[in-house]
Amino acid sequence: MAISIETGIDRGDTKTVQATFKNAAGSVTDPTTITVYLRHPDKTETSYVYLTNGEVTKSSTGVYVFTYRVTKGGVYYGAIVGTGTLESVGRWQWDVLEDNHPFP
Repeated sequence: MAISIETGIDRGDTKTVQATFKNAAGSVTDPTTITVYLRHPDKTETSYVYLTNGEVTKSSTGVYVFTYRVTKGGVYYGAIVGTGTLESVGRWQWDVLEDNHPFP
């Protein structure tokens, strides 16, 4: 799976993760279910499911986008998981600047 993320993150930014799911032959393919798991800096965890939560959208066959507004400084850990017809996981980390960062 290919995954792309943005860097340079400040509190309040809206960030996106795009995942492209490919089968063993390299063809872009839709998994049966797409779930995004996000661990927040305070260690709470939230899951987002395609077609259930608006944060997960499909831009084309096999290409899914997770959009999230970061509200806390610290480290976020995420994973986008495809299950069913195609099993695959992509992981990322966002380092969000704390409010007390010394520079504007």
